[in-house]
Amino acid sequence: FNDVSTYFDQIDFDKLPNSFVIKCNHGCKWHFIIKNKEEFLKNKRLFEITKYKITNWLEQDYSFWGGFEMQYRVKSADRHCGQVDFNLEPACQSAAEKYNQPDCHVTQNAVVPRNDKYIEPKILIEPFIPEKRLIEVYCFGSIPKIFADVHLTKEVHICTYNEDFSYSDLILKPGDKLLMQKIFPDEPLKKAVELSGELSKDFKFVRVDWMIYENRLYFEELTFTPYSGFTGFNKNWNFKIGNLINLQ
Repeated sequence: FNDVSTYFDQIDFDKLPNSFVIKCNHGCKWHFIIKNKEEFLKNKRLFEITKYKITNWLEQDYSFWGGFEMQYRVKSADRHCGQVDFNLEPACQSAAEKYNQPDCHVTQNAVVPRNDKYIEPKILIEPFIPEKRLIEVYCFGSIPKIFADVHLTKEVHICTYNEDFSYSDLILKPGDKLLMQKIFPDEPLKKAVELSGELSKDFKFVRVDWMIYENRLYFEELTFTPYSGFTGFNKNWNFKIGNLINLQ
């Protein structure tokens, strides 16, 4: 299931499963995880806090919050590793008509706002899936060049790979150094990398985010400005990564 609403009062909680996530489509970390719907609805104070926060977020312009962040709304649905039907939704509906083409890059399958102030705020209701393993695929000119495999157990283990699946010493954000561990690249990782090449074909750069849970591959989102453009890489990787971007 996936549900989209414009206002909080439009949400039909009777149709929702016992656990789900309520979030806004135009910002980062604007979400509530509901693990037990019955308890949530009985807790009037928590319900009103959730309603107040969601309503307040809908009125915010995230383009003034997140540095260089640009958000892109997708339909989240679980995808089998072998059969994936990408169903992207534009963050701004018919941007060519609504905001004129200079404000949005229009492709065959998607409308990508150049600045997230053009996203029409919506409330998304999605399944709650406990995160166990994340895969981040950094694509340059539609070619997956860098991959990160993150295993979320009692201890977090992170492994980064080069284009040929050889191990990399790249540290993507501060604090990861102590968590790095070599993990053998398996089929789910290879499938995520292959499919990321298809999803990134229209972009100079994009990070394609995936999750693996109970041996299923889930497509999460397209991230155009990872870490809001402010992370610092280790050693001389800033120069290496910069050279991978072709702006001609």
